[in-house]
Amino acid sequence: MAKLAFQKLDLHVTLGPWEKIGALHGDIVLPLQNIVGAEVLPKNWWTQLGLRVPGTAIPGFVLLGTYVRRGDRAFVAWTRGQQVLQINLTNHRYSRIVVGVNNPDEWVDEITMYLTSC
Repeated sequence: MAKLAFQKLDLHVTLGPWEKIGALHGDIVLPLQNIVGAEVLPKNWWTQLGLRVPGTAIPGFVLLGTYVRRGDRAFVAWTRGQQVLQINLTNHRYSRIVVGVNNPDEWVDEITMYLTSC
């Protein structure tokens, strides 16, 4: 499961070793200036991801990697049983980061608090 942590003016998304291998990607640092919001995604959220390039997927069980679809580039790190948090971005290589977490509502509140306090 990806771990999220604020450090100064950045949100760090730290991936586990198997997530890094499956996603073919390392940890991600998101400057607060690039974050425009966060939201909890509903069931079947993965149906709108697009083409995976590169990464690993077994739909409904594990989704790791970069997904592209007309004007949208998402990084996804999710495994079955996790709730889904989407972090919306601007002026970043990705338009959104989608991660599996245990407490997405709390992360939405915390990200919103950081954005409004800057």
